[in-house]
Amino acid sequence: MHRFFYFAGVVLLWAACLPGSGDEFSLDHVNAFCELTKQFRHLPIAVGQQLDEAIDEEAKAAKARKDSQKAVNRADAAAKKSEDAKKHAQDAKEAAKEAFEAADGAEVHLQAASELATELNGLVETHLSRLEEYLKDAETKGEDERAQEAAKECTGNATNVTSGTLLESKEKLEKAAGKEDYEELRYDTERAGSLLDDLKGAQLEVSSLQIKATNAEERATEAAAKAKAATPDLYDLTVGQAKAFCKLTEQLRGLLDTVSRHNVTVTEEVAKTASSKNRSDEAVKQAESAAGRNSDAAPHAKKAKEAGEEVSAAADEAQKAHEDSSRVVQDLRLLAKDKLSSYDRFLKNVGERASGKDAQNAAKECTDSAVDVKSEVVEKLNAAFEESTPGKPFQPVKDLFKKFSDNLKELEGAADVASKSRAKAEAAEKIVNESAAEAEIAAFDVKKLTLKQVNAFCGLAEQFRGLLNSVKKLEGQATHCATVAAAVKARSTETVKRVVAAAGKNASAKELAERAQAVEAEVTAAADKAQEAYAGVSGFVGNLTASRDEHLLVLEDVITGAKTSASCSCGIRAAKACTAAAEDVTAESLKEAKDTFRQDIPGDHYKELSDGAENVSGRLEELRSTAQRVSASRAAAQAAEERLNAIAEEAGVKPAEEEGGAAGGARHGAVGGVAAFFTVCCLALVGVL
Repeated sequence: MHRFFYFAGVVLLWAACLPGSGDEFSLDHVNAFCELTKQFRHLPIAVGQQLDEAIDEEAKAAKARKDSQKAVNRADAAAKKSEDAKKHAQDAKEAAKEAFEAADGAEVHLQAASELATELNGLVETHLSRLEEYLKDAETKGEDERAQEAAKECTGNATNVTSGTLLESKEKLEKAAGKEDYEELRYDTERAGSLLDDLKGAQLEVSSLQIKATNAEERATEAAAKAKAATPDLYDLTVGQAKAFCKLTEQLRGLLDTVSRHNVTVTEEVAKTASSKNRSDEAVKQAESAAGRNSDAAPHAKKAKEAGEEVSAAADEAQKAHEDSSRVVQDLRLLAKDKLSSYDRFLKNVGERASGKDAQNAAKECTDSAVDVKSEVVEKLNAAFEESTPGKPFQPVKDLFKKFSDNLKELEGAADVASKSRAKAEAAEKIVNESAAEAEIAAFDVKKLTLKQVNAFCGLAEQFRGLLNSVKKLEGQATHCATVAAAVKARSTETVKRVVAAAGKNASAKELAERAQAVEAEVTAAADKAQEAYAGVSGFVGNLTASRDEHLLVLEDVITGAKTSASCSCGIRAAKACTAAAEDVTAESLKEAKDTFRQDIPGDHYKELSDGAENVSGRLEELRSTAQRVSASRAAAQAAEERLNAIAEEAGVKPAEEEGGAAGGARHGAVGGVAAFFTVCCLALVGVL
């Protein structure tokens, strides 16, 4: 805070000391300000260079500290295997201590350099903008053209900034402006030079400490190398030792797949448990809502809540297992990634350096991975390895596989807990759902329908309201197609008579007559199929109409009551708005409305409505299928008629014409438009097929 007030005061002093808008500046004045401005422009660069050098040197010192610690670790590892290596390990520790002290000192001096750089940059931030402002004013307010031109050309940076160059710039400013003016600027310029010297000193100190740390690290590394040279050759294993180590390495190779499998299991089980909890919470809310509407549902709501608490407890257990497994999974993955490559290299060295040929072969042939890694297997293999390699040299390996088996056992346990928690949650959720359903059944009151229940009744009512139009449409299409098929049959009979009559006068046309009679048989068969299918249409229509009237009466009665007695104002509004009829009722749309109705109307309440809707849906589908068969038969008859007409023309006979053609057009023209409409409908129906 005090620095803020200091810089604020400097700015105010600058404002007071700068010449007024009516003053003019001398050439010496401008040149002095220009030189000082160039110094301040370059100052951040000079500061940055020295700070960067200090950062680089400190990083080298830190690396030396880290490398010296690694050397100590290597020396300690060697000392555990050999008494002769202990002296070298002590030498490594002493050298590493020097490296640590030097690196710590470098870090302290880097911090000091950073603070000095911050203060220097603060001085630049305070004064440079005012210096630039002065030069900008001097471009137009200089006492003559030379002064103005000097201000305009003052655009570069100083090539070098030191405490000496800053002091020279300050003295030139005093000479040009006097020692009474710009006191704070002159003071800060001199201070910047002092800070710059301090920064250089801090940077040199960091560099000196870096050299000291590096030299100490080199001594630590040399001592570690001597310690290693004093240890026995660990690669000269017996065949039994090589095989025991191989078995452990195979377990390590298969670890990642096993960990991933357990992790997936835990994650999936936790997700299922969480989903079960979410569904259970929603069901409990529904049960409590039902109890709020009707006290008869209260016992069921209580049972749902108790079971819901069991689901929540199981979900908490699963989540805890997931948290535990996440930590273990990370540890095991790091273990496998960190150690597997080094163990593979160890086996490679055994294969090259073991004194026994059998041991070499055992190491070289060790390439398999365990398929399903289990903690108890790892524990047994580690015990066998420990028995074959007594003493300290391989103790780190034994300790690692002990940690391996312990962590894996913990992961296996977490996976088991997650699976059991999921099973408990699902079992309790089943009770929640059953209790919630029983609560809804107990709470149901047709005089107090909820909004969802009003909408369920309304959706089914809209389907039944629109059902009659859809039935009539299908009936009309089937009727027209059957009529067309009958007309085609009649024309075909007449056409064949004409072809046969022509053949009687001309023996060479008898073959055409036989072909015509064969095609006529096809027309007749297709037309008869159309009539046969059409015969069932009226039965479907009558049944659907009666069912529609029966069920719609019940639905309208319920909706009428809901307009005044629904459980909420939104339900009353929905009932009043329920006046529409579905435009296109199909078996699918009716079944969908029925499913929604069954879902929202609990228990067996109004089951006769949902069962009736199911039956109507099936009958409507049968009507549609029947109408399609009529249409398909009509299309087959017309296709055969076209072939018959072609034979007639080949025989030189005019085919019988459709009523409304040249002969009957005057008599049937009034109904031609209607016929055309139903022809389009028939074609559309065939298209559905």
